[in-house]
Amino acid sequence: MSNPWFRMYAEFAHDPKVQMLSESMQRRYIMIMCMRCSNADVIYYTEDVAWHLRISLEDAEDTRQILTTAGLIEAGWRLATPLEIDPVRPPSHVWRAIRDRIFARDDYTCQYCGERGKKLECDHVVAVAKGGSHDDQNLTTACIACNRSKRDKSVEEWRAA
Repeated sequence: MSNPWFRMYAEFAHDPKVQMLSESMQRRYIMIMCMRCSNADVIYYTEDVAWHLRISLEDAEDTRQILTTAGLIEAGWRLATPLEIDPVRPPSHVWRAIRDRIFARDDYTCQYCGERGKKLECDHVVAVAKGGSHDDQNLTTACIACNRSKRDKSVEEWRAA
């Protein structure tokens, strides 16, 4: 799998397990998620994590104990909750071309509220997390406010809320 990515939603910051961590421990947890995204099947050792995080072995062991106690990681530095990984996200230069094409098709207008002249994003009508694709038929132009409030909801769910 080349260049996998995962999406982290705002609920991450409100997760009680994450809230109890210090800011530096939250950053370490995010780095471990990135490591697991790249190599989900690898069994990591404390030495590997220390090297990746650029911390001492003692700090890595403390990190392991804290994250295990919090219920965020398991043996072998595996994540307690698997990541949603999309191995087929187009490379950034391809995504920029797709986004530009969608913006032009939609006349640089938010397709949800009709606003023009705002900062735009390319929205997946059916979220990737719910089986949506990166095809043009599933993409639309949205202003940041609409796209961020819609998140992974269907258009119908979002409008009803």
